[in-house]
This record gives sequence, structure tokens and C-alpha cells, in this order.
Amino acid sequence: MIHESELGEYAKGFPRDLAGHVPVHGDCWRKMRFDLAGMDPDAKGISADERARRIEFLDTVWWPQVLARVRDERQRLESAHGESFINHWERVVNRGAEEPHGYEVE
Repeated sequence: MIHESELGEYAKGFPRDLAGHVPVHGDCWRKMRFDLAGMDPDAKGISADERARRIEFLDTVWWPQVLARVRDERQRLESAHGESFINHWERVVNRGAEEPHGYEVE
């Protein structure tokens, strides 16, 4: 996942969680903080069967739709902005791990 602030001017059309994170390929909704609007599998008072039904829905219907919206917005921005967006996306999504700070211990 990437934070919307890293996308700058391009962030507006992407779906994001309550913390401002935009999912990318390989992310899981369980590690993000989306408002699940009545489909929260951890809601108090629901049965185990209802929890399982909600998880199945989120896994098989809702999450693929979210990822499709990300893909569609990315394609729209690639068409509209060309190389400038493509290069920005690749830099943000494929950035390496941050450099360690301080002294390295051997």
C-alpha cells in the first residue's frame, strides 16, 4: 500500500482507507483500515456464520472491485498524463526499503 500523499496531484481518484492508504497489487484489505459499511467481520454480536459470510464477500466481491478501481484509475492517469504519471507510479510503488539511519552494527 502507498499513502495518498506519495501520489501527490494524482491521488484524488484512487480508493483509499481511513488512514489515506491506496492499495496496490498484493495488498490485503485485512491489513488496511477501510470503512466496511455494515460488512465488518469483526462487528460485535454477529454469528460465526455471518462473520464467515462477510469475509467471503469481502474477499471475493468487494476487494477485487477495490483493486479494479485502482487499476482503472491508474490506466486513466496513464492515458491522460503519459510518461510523467507512469514514472511517478513506478517510483512510488517500487521504491526500495528506506536507508538505515545511524551506525550500522556488524
